[in-house]
Amino acid sequence: MNWSDLMRRLGLKVSGGQRRVLQAKVNELGLDTSHFKQRSPWRKCPDEAIAAVAATSTTLREVVTKLGAAPATGTLSHMAR
Repeated sequence: MNWSDLMRRLGLKVSGGQRRVLQAKVNELGLDTSHFKQRSPWRKCPDEAIAAVAATSTTLREVVTKLGAAPATGTLSHMAR
């Protein structure tokens, strides 16, 4: 189970904004989510690896692709931040 699975089961639109709202509510209620799968590629990439890829790339999309992530809108905005 992960956040997207939970949103689908609750009949919610799967989006980053909706996930943040849901996470805040879950935290407020003190529910345990330690069993949720962590699928984010950023958890696997140290800052040094991201910096090295960025130094050899000309676009944000290229950075994300070289890191092995899908260049989706959410991924690109996350990387931009």
